[in-house]
This record gives sequence, C-alpha cells and structure tokens, in this order.
Amino acid sequence: KGHMKMHLMNILNQLEATPEEKVIVANYFKDKVPHHREVVNYFCNLRGVPTPNVGG
Repeated sequence: KGHMKMHLMNILNQLEATPEEKVIVANYFKDKVPHHREVVNYFCNLRGVPTPNVGG
C-alpha cells in the first residue's frame, strides 16, 4: 500500500497538483489501485480540463 501511495504522489507531482488537489485525489484512490491513466483522468476531471490522449 505504501508503494502505491508513493506512486500516486509521483504522478500528482508530475501533474503539478496543488496540495489541496493531492488530498482530494489521494482520498479518492485510498481504496483503489492508482493506475496512471485513471489518476490522470480523475485529476483532469477535477480541474475541468480535457484528458490528454496519450498512448491510446
């Protein structure tokens, strides 16, 4: 569990998430596996920005 939380924080750091956004996203993923695409999708929805179409 600790490793996946670190993975989640690394993704959020790459996305330049604010401390408040990190709390919201971490809370959402606390009982889920934070797959990169799902984290990016959730983060983009949270910000109200389009999800990047990467590695389709």
